[in-house]
Amino acid sequence: MKAEDLMDMATLSGSAIATAITAYFWLVRSRREAPDLRFYMVAPLDGNQSGGREGNRLDCHVLARSVVANYSMLPDTLIAIRVWLLLATGEWVEARLAGGERSPFPVNLAAMHSALVNLEMTFTGSGDLTGSSSVSRRDASLAHLSTPARIRVEMQGLSNTPHVVEVTAQRPTSAA
Repeated sequence: MKAEDLMDMATLSGSAIATAITAYFWLVRSRREAPDLRFYMVAPLDGNQSGGREGNRLDCHVLARSVVANYSMLPDTLIAIRVWLLLATGEWVEARLAGGERSPFPVNLAAMHSALVNLEMTFTGSGDLTGSSSVSRRDASLAHLSTPARIRVEMQGLSNTPHVVEVTAQRPTSAA
């Protein structure tokens, strides 16, 4: 084999290796640039009940302190969240989120950053508020939820791709 042939083989091999490495890094980077929002609970759930609607139907309020993290290398905006709570009966019920001035949306998320998002959720439950204290109202509201409490969250970012996750939430310790 001539030196010229060896030089051609080395050049071709070097080009092939450089192309493979470049393709690999482009694929890894493009995966990291895809929208990737994640949801984490950072505190136990808190709850309350308020005024009866009709009969023994009550509005049960649940506060979830959570963090939404952007794992993408590009910034994203959290436009909306839909939340379902798993009830003790095994039924998933969509919670109504606080709106207006109390709404945390939109939330701008820089690349590889997170933001605190407090979700004030309301769903309809049953019970009686007669003579109840704030502790018993909290416990009664949270008693409607499954054990352990399960939350299904659907987050919508700028890409309109829903990011759905189910999390287990801790309940607060009961005050004696």
